[in-house]
Amino acid sequence: MSPYRASAGYRLLLSTPSAGLGIALTTQITALSWLLESRYDLAIDDIALVWAAGPLAGILGQVAAGHTSDRSWIWGGRRRAYLLMSGVFSSLALLALPELGTVAAALGGLSIVLVATCVALLLDVAINVGLNPARALIADIVPAGPERSLTFAYMQTLSGATGVAITIVGAWLGNMWMIMIAAFLALPLTSIPAFLVREPSEIAAPALAEKLNPKLLLAMLLPIAPAALFAVICSAAKIAGITIAVIPLALATAVATAVLAIPIFRTKRTDQVALARRILFAQGLSWIGIFAMFVFLAPVVAERLPHLDQEKVGRDIAISLGLFNLVAAIAPLAILMPLVARFRRAYVHAAGMLLMGLAFGAIGLLVQTELQLWLCMAVAGIGWGSLVSLPYVIFCDRIDARQLGLLLGIFNLAVVIPQLVVSLGLGAIAPSLPARGDLFVIAAIALFAAALAWAMVPPLAKSDHQ
Repeated sequence: MSPYRASAGYRLLLSTPSAGLGIALTTQITALSWLLESRYDLAIDDIALVWAAGPLAGILGQVAAGHTSDRSWIWGGRRRAYLLMSGVFSSLALLALPELGTVAAALGGLSIVLVATCVALLLDVAINVGLNPARALIADIVPAGPERSLTFAYMQTLSGATGVAITIVGAWLGNMWMIMIAAFLALPLTSIPAFLVREPSEIAAPALAEKLNPKLLLAMLLPIAPAALFAVICSAAKIAGITIAVIPLALATAVATAVLAIPIFRTKRTDQVALARRILFAQGLSWIGIFAMFVFLAPVVAERLPHLDQEKVGRDIAISLGLFNLVAAIAPLAILMPLVARFRRAYVHAAGMLLMGLAFGAIGLLVQTELQLWLCMAVAGIGWGSLVSLPYVIFCDRIDARQLGLLLGIFNLAVVIPQLVVSLGLGAIAPSLPARGDLFVIAAIALFAAALAWAMVPPLAKSDHQ
C-alpha cells in the first residue's frame, strides 16, 4: 500500500472504482430495456416497473452504505469492503441478466417480471452501494483544494471513457457480449484499487462542522422537500390508479420551492447546513434539466426532425448521446480544470449549467437538421462533464469529512428525487404541452435557475478562489 502522492498514475488508481461502476451502470442503461423487450417480450409498462427499482435503490443504497462506511474499519479501510461487495454483486447481477428465464424456472416458474425486477434491484443496489464509497475514497485521501478537483476530473474522464468504450463494444459485438465483458470487468475494477491505497485512520473535521443529528439532516433537506412530496404524491397516485391534477400540483411545488429558496440564499450563515442547503437546491434543479433530456430526447428529436423515419431517429439519438458522453469525458481535464485554475469552481460549474441550458433550449426551439442536433448535444456535454465532477468537489470541501459517506448519500437525494419528478410529473404534463420541444424548454429553464443558484454558492473564505 502506498500513501497519497500527486501523480497521474495515483489519480487514475483512485478513479478506477468509479470507472468499474460506470461500466456496470452504462451497460444497464444501454442493454436492460432492449433485453427485456427483445428476449423476454415484456410490455412497456412491465419494463417501466423494472426500471422503478432504480430510484428506490438510490435513496436507500447510497444513504445506508455511506453512513455505515463512515463508521466502519474493515480490512484496514472504511470504503474497501463496500467496494468489494459492490463489485461482486454488480458482476453477479450482470451475469444473471441474460439468464432470467433460467433463474425463473429454477425458482419454480416465477414470473419473469418479478425475477427481472429483483435482478435489476440487485444491480441497482450493488451499484449504489459502491458509488458513494468510491467518491468518498477520493475525498478521504486527497487533500481539499486544486488537487482534489483534479482527481475528481480524472475520475470523470476515466469513467466517461470506459463508459464510451463499453458502448462501442455493444455496437460492435452486440449487447450480449457487452453484458458479459462488463460482468467480468466490474469486479476487479471496482474492488482491487481500494486495496492498493492507504486510507487515513483519522479524519479531521473542518472548522465549520457541527455534530449532525436527525434534526439538522432534515433541515439540510429542506430545499428539496416540496419536490420529494410531489414525487410521493405522484407515486402513490400511480400505484393506486388514481388520476390527479398534476399541472396545479406541479405549479404549487414550483412556488413552494421558490418560497423556500429565498431565505436559503439570503441568509448570511456559512455553517455546513446552510451551505449544503444551497448546494442541494442547485443540484436538484440541475438534475431536473438533465433527466428531462434523458427521458424525452427521443420524442423531441422525432418532432424537431419530422423527415426522419423511426430507424434514423434511433441512429441520431445514439450519435447524439455518444457525442454528449464523449465530450463529457474530455471536458473535465481539457476545459474545466484550466478554468478552475483561474475562477471559482462554483462559477465554472454555473457556466456549464448555463451552456447546457442554452443547448437544450436550442434543441427544443430551433434545431432543424441532424448536424444542429449533434452540435447542440456536443456543447451540452461540457455541462454534463461538469455536473458529474465539480459538484462533488464543491460539496465535499464544505461538509464534515468524518460523515462524508452519509452526507454524500444525502447529496444523492438531489439526484434521485428529480428523476422521480421528471418521470412521474413532467411525463404526466407532457401531453398537455403545445409541442414536445417545450419539454426541453422546461429543462433549459431548470438549468438556467441552477446556474444562478450555483453562482450564489459562497467561497470557503475571502481568499478562496476554489
